[in-house]
Amino acid sequence: MHTLIKKYLTSFLSVYFISQINLGLSISDNWESYFFSTFVLFVLLLLKPVIDTLLFPVNLLTLNLTNWLTYIFFIYIWSVLTPAVKFISIDFPGLNIGPLAINRMYISYWFSVIFTSLAIILAVKFFSWIMK
Repeated sequence: MHTLIKKYLTSFLSVYFISQINLGLSISDNWESYFFSTFVLFVLLLLKPVIDTLLFPVNLLTLNLTNWLTYIFFIYIWSVLTPAVKFISIDFPGLNIGPLAINRMYISYWFSVIFTSLAIILAVKFFSWIMK
């Protein structure tokens, strides 16, 4: 029970922080939508090891690329199942930090889904590492 609560908490923290830094994830601004959407993501991430077991031979052939693709697929399914979660395209204004300059760019919907999914995955892994 303790590990399930920890996994739910890591999912909640990652969804909350990724939605707050405006990477293309938009969740309705009430706590019920955060808790419900996190619960749906939590259930989907609990199903992920079963899918990983079924896709183990494919993971070996693709050098674990399909593992990342299944994460992206699960997060996209999460956005379809949860009405409060929306991915939006991003118009990045650009960034200048000393000698480093990142130009202005438009990130389309699908690149936003992929980029945000990878950010959520990395945040979940980071928070689960912190909670250990």
